[in-house]
Amino acid sequence: MMKTRLLIAMILAGLLAGCNLFGNGDDDGTGTPWEEKSALQLKGIEEPTLSVLFSADGTRIISGWDNDTTGVWDATTGELLAKYPLRAEYLSRTTDPAVIVAHDGSALHFVRYETGEVTKTIPDIGRAFSYDPASGLVAIVVEGAMISDTTNRVEVRNTITGELVSSFEQPRVAYYDKYLPTITGIALQPGGDIVVTGFNESIHTNWPQHNTIHIWDAATGATRVVIDSAYTARCEFLHFFSPDGTQLLTRGRGADLLSWNTSTWETTWDDDYPYNLTTIAFTPNGQQIITASDYVLYRCSALSGEWIATLGENRGEIGTIDVSPDGKYAVTGSIAPSYRYRLSTFPVPYTDWYLRVWNLSP
Repeated sequence: MMKTRLLIAMILAGLLAGCNLFGNGDDDGTGTPWEEKSALQLKGIEEPTLSVLFSADGTRIISGWDNDTTGVWDATTGELLAKYPLRAEYLSRTTDPAVIVAHDGSALHFVRYETGEVTKTIPDIGRAFSYDPASGLVAIVVEGAMISDTTNRVEVRNTITGELVSSFEQPRVAYYDKYLPTITGIALQPGGDIVVTGFNESIHTNWPQHNTIHIWDAATGATRVVIDSAYTARCEFLHFFSPDGTQLLTRGRGADLLSWNTSTWETTWDDDYPYNLTTIAFTPNGQQIITASDYVLYRCSALSGEWIATLGENRGEIGTIDVSPDGKYAVTGSIAPSYRYRLSTFPVPYTDWYLRVWNLSP
């Protein structure tokens, strides 16, 4: 049902705009699609955008680019206010409104975003991690090699005190002597109570898929729940907690999206999307989710998974989303440009990098 509704919505939107359904949604060939929903375009970007973030007061947008640079924008006018050398593959707010967290691929940096001043660095943080601003905890996958004689180890650290809170290992079963499965996703619940890991025991595409979800006590490292069912074959990758931690969204290969109740660990809804999901963000009240399927942005109900609206189509492939603290806007960043051709007498490919601000109002 979800897949059918999204496909119908996309087709109708394309027909109403008078556009090429496989193009970029222009109604006049000028390169400005979906103007009624796109509140602002931040132009002049020449690199993939790895991360985006609204400031705590919603007046600024911070973006991390692939050229190891971070930019700060006026969220109302789109003016670039500052730019400084800092690689930010991931961005998060903290309990200090003036400080954000940036991950450069190997460490977490606490940064005064207006000036770029780094106040603290937490080293040895690989790309598989989850940070919780409320508790100051970070959960890290220390070992994750597919061909290894060791087990997958997870550490939970306190970024405020620097102490190691807990350390635990994901048991693995060897296949064909040397190939070992691995943790493929990790999420730390808001408040820092539990850690969720996705686990693929069948890494080879020709082997039967066997995936499990493990729920751990963050303070002790003890196993709370192990979920092993038909659903978990689609839960090995991205994991997203709702702001209050009562709901977990998991995504597997392709476009499958599942919702879990974190009290009972039963699924509350299960939907297929028409295209590959690239990223997801909850609205601050936890009632809706903003999802990106390659170039298209959707607004859906977090309670049922039902489609609410198609927000629009972006020029580049959307790889990162953040929702403003008041829930009125979303900002998206492109991780790859669009080389699709717009409608014109002589087709011209889109090759721009874009940050776009979207109006989430009904």
